[in-house]
Amino acid sequence: MRALGVICARLGSARVPTKALAVVGACTLFEHAERAAAESRRLERVLCASNLPPWGMPTRIADGPLIGALQWALDQVVAEYDVVVTLQACIPFRTGAHIDATLEMLDRCGLDSAQTVVNVGWEAAPVWKPNGAVYATRTAWVRRGRLIGPRHGCLAMTPAESVNVDSAWDLRVARGVCTSSS
Repeated sequence: MRALGVICARLGSARVPTKALAVVGACTLFEHAERAAAESRRLERVLCASNLPPWGMPTRIADGPLIGALQWALDQVVAEYDVVVTLQACIPFRTGAHIDATLEMLDRCGLDSAQTVVNVGWEAAPVWKPNGAVYATRTAWVRRGRLIGPRHGCLAMTPAESVNVDSAWDLRVARGVCTSSS
């Protein structure tokens, strides 16, 4: 199975300007995404879908729905890939192991798509919510404008691994998690 990783890192963010360049620990959120992609043993290639210099994705695509950025990335490659793996730059604690486990689930179970989730309920009464860390989608579904296919699976991550920087408060939480795990 040939997997293309796509790091989505747009310049504009209403709540955290230039969020992808915000520093958490020793590196930027974008660099955290690059590091996780480099750790993966299953990604064949990694592209950046970003309007950050020097990547040059048009801002109208970067500021639009995520699926548009993935389709743009597919248009940049010559090779054909079976799966597109979405790695949003705002999830600093995702690892290559999370990427590989999501791809393994997709492949082993014959799924159309798989994603990572986090329990936001109690242990006795779990409530699973997408955490945005990894989406693995068969390329055919991405080309049809879908991030999630009909046969879909979920891989659990811990709350600490699932910190998603979407606000200034989230950025403080991510920095705190990074400091407390040092």
